[in-house]
Amino acid sequence: MNIHVTIIEDEERFSQDLTEKIRNWFHAHHLEVAVKWYPSSHHIFFTSSYLATDVYFLDISLKEENGVDIAKKLRAHNYKGHIIFLTGFQEYVFEGYSVRALDYLLKPIDPVKLDRDLEMIAEELSDQNYMVRTRSEMYKIPYKEILYISSSNHSIEIITEKEKFRQMISLREVLSHLPAYFQQCHRTIIIINMKKVTCLTDNWVVLNGKEELPVGKKYRGELGCRVDAHRQRSSRHLYGLPGASFALEIFML
Repeated sequence: MNIHVTIIEDEERFSQDLTEKIRNWFHAHHLEVAVKWYPSSHHIFFTSSYLATDVYFLDISLKEENGVDIAKKLRAHNYKGHIIFLTGFQEYVFEGYSVRALDYLLKPIDPVKLDRDLEMIAEELSDQNYMVRTRSEMYKIPYKEILYISSSNHSIEIITEKEKFRQMISLREVLSHLPAYFQQCHRTIIIINMKKVTCLTDNWVVLNGKEELPVGKKYRGELGCRVDAHRQRSSRHLYGLPGASFALEIFML
């Protein structure tokens, strides 16, 4: 999967910094990304290629344009992708309603909020199924049904809500093919589906209220941050788009 990002921002240094942050995030999650930067929208409407962009980062206060007007023009041209506003002024947040903006980011950008939005985008754009190939058969497993993936020797075991599948592949290789909401929680054996987490302690994570799995010391901090970010994102309503309900207990001892 190759994700296409376009930044329209007239501050070059800020654009370069944002581009680097976006590229680093996607590369860290083993995803391909192409980022383009323009100081204005004057050239993007000359061809239909602007419709292929997955997400636009639009500065609201450009020198000669208004980012909200650019967003309205994109929607008028039937652009269906994501729009994220960049602004130095908090009062612009409500401008996003009319163009169904995903979010707005206040300058200087909070890296936690940026990571949250990129994860949401990557999650939505990721393929919906994991393909398991054996010598004689091929299985299609919806990502939403996977609880966790464990490793033993040179094979993995995929545990879903109803059954188990075994595949001859390394844990590191399978991790590179998973959506961003899958997270390793132990050094050698376990990758979990963050959407299934219902309880987290220093040493254990519980999936669907019943599957209890160990958490390695190396992964405690990152796992706690990602679980909390996922809980906040899933329970909020942003620009009129309802998030899924999500119940979670966190006990950091």
